[in-house]
Amino acid sequence: KTHVSGIPIVVHASGGTPGNPIPQEEQIVFDKLTNEPAVLKKGMVFLTKEDANRLGLEKYWDPKTNQLNAEGIRKYWNTKIENNLKAEVANIEHEKRVLEADSKTSMARLASEGKPEEIIREQERYKEWLKALEEKERETELQLKKIQEMRKKGQDVVVPISKASMEKAAETIRDVALHSFAKPSKPMIVIENLPPGYAISKPQDTAELVKKAREKFAEALMKKGLDRSSARTWAEKMIGMTFDVGHMNIWRKYGYSEKDFEKWTREAAPYVKHVHITDNWGDADSHLPVGWGNTPNEQALKILREYGFHGKLVAETPNPSVWGGESYGIAQSLYNMGAPIIPGGPGWEEAAGSYFMTGYQFQSPQGPYPGSHVEMYGLGFSGLPFPIGGKKSTKFSQTPMS
Repeated sequence: KTHVSGIPIVVHASGGTPGNPIPQEEQIVFDKLTNEPAVLKKGMVFLTKEDANRLGLEKYWDPKTNQLNAEGIRKYWNTKIENNLKAEVANIEHEKRVLEADSKTSMARLASEGKPEEIIREQERYKEWLKALEEKERETELQLKKIQEMRKKGQDVVVPISKASMEKAAETIRDVALHSFAKPSKPMIVIENLPPGYAISKPQDTAELVKKAREKFAEALMKKGLDRSSARTWAEKMIGMTFDVGHMNIWRKYGYSEKDFEKWTREAAPYVKHVHITDNWGDADSHLPVGWGNTPNEQALKILREYGFHGKLVAETPNPSVWGGESYGIAQSLYNMGAPIIPGGPGWEEAAGSYFMTGYQFQSPQGPYPGSHVEMYGLGFSGLPFPIGGKKSTKFSQTPMS
């Protein structure tokens, strides 16, 4: 059952870090040695069949073009970087020998010419050049040692950006949760899955980030003196996932289906504490009112409730007039979802012709409010009729203040 406590503070899984929607064609990677990102695209590396087999990259190699796909290039780079560093160490050793031989020859010539001052300057130059080469050699050997240690642990040097982002994001969420834990209200940190194109955007990846952040947060709490059981309980209460169903739906344009979405939702469900519902047609994050697109909101909510979800449900539906609609998205969403006007009352879809639906015929460009109420109380949520959350005017006459 989903544990919900405190106010949900929504944070994005990655703050604008690009992701890999089609990692075989184009892949954004992170180099742990240089701490820099890079973009790998299919066609950047050509190999013969023999070389592809020798390097164990035949599954990433296209026999028609002799090209490696993006994932194959990443694996190729991991091997090539280590080999390049080994070659660099050997090259530096060669440069040191050449430098020593050249310096000896130069000093012998200067000695034969009777130029002792030039010999001293040559010796100083040799020491400086040698020092620079030795420093370069030390740095290269340290990098090579780091790679070899990573190899022993089964780690790559060049990793997909999503993997690098996962490690950094988990640490950041841990720190934010520690800050939250110090507050009396202890608000929840709920991590939102982003649309494809950003790192950690698939719901199951965001759920994995929740798991990692919880582990790091629990470890930090234990260092502060909490026992393991209490630390884990607080981690589960305070770190969870904001499941944005509309963001998930955009994966349609990369070939994913309702069946995939059901699987992803079940993988994410145990970690979900907060939900954003909206609608789109799987092409963009258009934030249409619920019921206007093909986002599987109903299917997702059904699955989440199977897993005991009872957190906040937020309809991210702004005014749809920019798409040619005539009413506010929240009213359209409530109507299409069959939500009640007031607790225990009739649903918006059942209220046509009633007091509540007077003027709510979804035709007014000013929004789904009865004309009399617009005149008396103004627009906006605070201007709704009293039974559905409106506020009274502060004037004795009950007329609106200017």
